[in-house]
Amino acid sequence: MVDSTGRRSPLGDTARATPALDAPLVTLLVDHGLMSIGFYMLLPLLSVYLTGHYGMSAAAVGIVLAVRQFTQQGLMIFGGVAGDRWGHKWAISAGFLVRALGFLWFAYARDLAGLIGAAIVTGLGGALFEATAKAALAALAAPERRVRLFSVASLIASAGSAIGPLLGVALLNVSFLWVGLVSSGCFFLASGLAFALLPNQAVERPSRSGASVFDAVLVVARDSYFVRFTIVMAGYWFVSNQAYLAIPIHIGRVTGSVDLVGVAFAAQAALALVLQVPLVRLVCRWVSRERGIAVGLAAMATGMGLVSLASTGYAILVCVLVFAAGRLLVEPIRDAVTADLAPEGSSAAYFGFGYLALAFGGSLGNWVGGRLMDLAVEPALASAPWLAFAAVGAAAAVGMIALERLPDDRAHKPAPPGR
Repeated sequence: MVDSTGRRSPLGDTARATPALDAPLVTLLVDHGLMSIGFYMLLPLLSVYLTGHYGMSAAAVGIVLAVRQFTQQGLMIFGGVAGDRWGHKWAISAGFLVRALGFLWFAYARDLAGLIGAAIVTGLGGALFEATAKAALAALAAPERRVRLFSVASLIASAGSAIGPLLGVALLNVSFLWVGLVSSGCFFLASGLAFALLPNQAVERPSRSGASVFDAVLVVARDSYFVRFTIVMAGYWFVSNQAYLAIPIHIGRVTGSVDLVGVAFAAQAALALVLQVPLVRLVCRWVSRERGIAVGLAAMATGMGLVSLASTGYAILVCVLVFAAGRLLVEPIRDAVTADLAPEGSSAAYFGFGYLALAFGGSLGNWVGGRLMDLAVEPALASAPWLAFAAVGAAAAVGMIALERLPDDRAHKPAPPGR
């Protein structure tokens, strides 16, 4: 079927002008919840477990997380091209399967080499499914409804991010092995659902599809507006990734327990359940999408800066909620902008290229964040990580506003948000 933009959907006749609850859409949304539960069950607790149980330095944990991040996001553009060329079903189901194997490896890894191997396999799985899953969602809604659909998907993922850490903390009290087994099981189930329920129609490719994968990458790389947008978003990922590294470590140090880590993620999810859709709709009603992202980045920077003043676990939790409010605003708007900028037949490739911001910004954030958290054990440097994270977030907010003011040489800059 041809969607409202005139392009053929890799999901075939299931694409609709409005996000009706058909089987492919329900499958994608359920898979969003499963991958969120599985991811947040393991990754936020990995840093606490490795530093506490194995006595690894925060810098070493940061390297493991950075390897996963760079593998996934650095290769995601190729995963996106694969999704555009082979069809969404195959890339998504294969990616979930590989991610499940990576999480199983984490369950049994006992040294740094094993952890890095697990991180690479985990990242390869994400490279296949993440951009393609975003593109599949975009194919199911008209452009003016994409912010709303991505907000709903983000809302479901937020619910998963609450359930995952709470299950992870409970399982960690038994054994980290169980954390790995159950989290990998979420991805095995997601893979099976995608393989069984997503349609198997062939992709109708645009005329340039005979070109090589690198030609497809060049199509994205020549879009100067989107390249600038991706560069600015690297700052977002630098700060955002501290939710999985610096924040759990800091909560553990202040409270002496991992219990509040699960509470912090549950509180963020509750905030998203209440505010995700109305906040995004309100902001997009009054400001451009670039400025909406800038508002979110400013909130994230504020939350990080406030952590430097917090001396108790629950004070940190308040700061985390300010930070989380910014994240829940940025992510659906970013996804809608990416979908709107992508020309026919290149949606997954655009999402893949956009995640290069996460490859570089997130990986750098993991490495720098780990080093800063090691330094922060010295009382004189306790505030240094949080002030640094705040500065990066503020710089990204300024960069996003500057991006909006730059002359645009393209014909399909994002349309104004739906009212």
